[in-house]
Amino acid sequence: MASLPLVSIIIPCYNGERFVAEAIESALAQTYPHKEVIVIDDGSTDNSLEVIKSFGDKIRWETGPNRGGCAARNRGIELARGELIQFLDADETLHPQKLERQVTFMLEGCYDWTICWGGVIPPDDPCAPVYCRPYNGEDPLVFNLLGGLQTSASLHRRENLVKIGGFDVTLRCSQERDLHIRLSMLGLRMGQIRERLFTVVRRPGSVSSDSVRVFRGHYDLGLKYWQMLKEKGLATEPRLRALAAFVTRAGRMLARNGNLKESWRFFDLATRIHKSGGVDLVYGKQAHIVASLLGAHTAEWVLGTLRRLQIIR
Repeated sequence: MASLPLVSIIIPCYNGERFVAEAIESALAQTYPHKEVIVIDDGSTDNSLEVIKSFGDKIRWETGPNRGGCAARNRGIELARGELIQFLDADETLHPQKLERQVTFMLEGCYDWTICWGGVIPPDDPCAPVYCRPYNGEDPLVFNLLGGLQTSASLHRRENLVKIGGFDVTLRCSQERDLHIRLSMLGLRMGQIRERLFTVVRRPGSVSSDSVRVFRGHYDLGLKYWQMLKEKGLATEPRLRALAAFVTRAGRMLARNGNLKESWRFFDLATRIHKSGGVDLVYGKQAHIVASLLGAHTAEWVLGTLRRLQIIR
């Protein structure tokens, strides 16, 4: 056991009394033996802290004023003794063999960072029947720009999280997406184990469920990553195209939610980042032709008109 790396499972909790016990139990039930469970109560006003305390010395816990999930996770990183870090939200669960399977996969493949698939409750959620896209060894930065990872999917090396300063506490949305994109800029070797090893509960009213709010935040993130890529000498053509697609996808989602005028600045930024605007990575075949010929601004107006006339969906 001593030769195995210690894994610190970090669980932030804010008003999660209905869920947090199940999350903690799933962490304690891991078949991987060399682990610690750290729960950070983020100023809960319900009975979360009492639920957390009921686990006694099986876990380490801390409570403090409400500062947000990012600050809670960062505090967990500070307290962690493990070489490896597993994040787990209070309304999620780990499958019993997640750490055992993922640590073995990481060590055998000499990976810096490993990801896995996950399931969703309700299981018919159209957003994520399998909570991760297949990863085939492509540039991790391109992969993470083109699609987000759930926080629980990853097993991290603590040193890499420290190197980038952990989560950005100024963000209200897309915190895990931002973390993964910044990690990708370190040039880490990422591997994926294609097994469902965690479960996400999709709850109405959560920050991530407000898609318009999330996509609005992608404008400033697009500017931030563009500057970082240029400053770090990482602005390759495929990465700029993927970043442009990241911004264009946000603009498209705003347009489809009735915010066509607001979406225009997203499309402008995307074409500044890459002349294509990344439309080939965002639109389907027919819509891609329209967007390539007319630009995303006009394409969204045309496509929106066609949808209103029920000519297309």
